Amino acid sequence: MPLDNDDDLGPAIAPDLEYGLSPAEICAAKALNKMQREIDLLTEVLADCREFVDNYVDVEDGDYGEPKPNKAMRLLQQIDEALGEYQ
Repeated sequence: MPLDNDDDLGPAIAPDLEYGLSPAEICAAKALNKMQREIDLLTEVLADCREFVDNYVDVEDGDYGEPKPNKAMRLLQQIDEALGEYQ
């Protein structure tokens, strides 16, 4: 998903409505569209990271021999929280 097309207003603004918008509204619509494309790309990357990290999830011995999540499991939980907040 290329992020270099800053002239695209995106799905939020129909092309025929562009002429009815002020320059500030057009600029804002373009900025919002660019941010949405970046969020979509980052979400895809996080989902790929989640799939990779899932293979390393395990528990390790914690204090007093009680199991605790390893680093991969903690990272996976953070990824799930981030993806859950966006979706």
